[in-house]
Amino acid sequence: MAKKKKQEAKKENGIKVELTGILLILLSIIGIARLGIVGKFVQAFATFLVGEIYNVLLLFLIFVGLYLIIKRKQPNYFNNKLLGLYLLLIVVVVWCHLDYFKDINNIHFTETLKGSWDDIYAFVENPAYNLNSGGILGAILGFTFIKLFDIEGTKVVLLVLIICSIIIITGKSLIDLIKEALSKAKIKRSKKEEHKDKLEITKVEE
Repeated sequence: MAKKKKQEAKKENGIKVELTGILLILLSIIGIARLGIVGKFVQAFATFLVGEIYNVLLLFLIFVGLYLIIKRKQPNYFNNKLLGLYLLLIVVVVWCHLDYFKDINNIHFTETLKGSWDDIYAFVENPAYNLNSGGILGAILGFTFIKLFDIEGTKVVLLVLIICSIIIITGKSLIDLIKEALSKAKIKRSKKEEHKDKLEITKVEE
């Protein structure tokens, strides 16, 4: 009896998870296509969070939704690959927001937030508006990075974070990644030279 109840509870939970996945996919597609009031709201909220890469966030939610439907269980949101993606997201939103910090000697947190909000609002009202923003996350994290490292220092830190995110996602060390890249480049060069030799032989035979 207890086993049967446990199975029923598991099945019921699986249905809820699957319905959540369907809802996530639906909202994401509506947001990407900007369909109706709901679509505009979803797009506006995603833009508020991450600025010009709002579509990336919505696509990520679609993948989460697909996982929920297929697996009928919540994913581990803090596994290595996702942590690497979160780190990469931080890099992108901060980089998108660097234009707000051109005058390093005249940076104020409230003005940064206000400028970010004005641009986001302008884009939400008119999608043709050229938005160069990392959203509220880009504003907060960008301001923090700039205060700690200045503009050039922030760029260096972001490049290092990109390398770190790749290491976390792939699970390979930096040395392994370099060796792999050199090996692929060597193979590619070898194939190119081999192709060149074949062409030369063909010309001689003709």
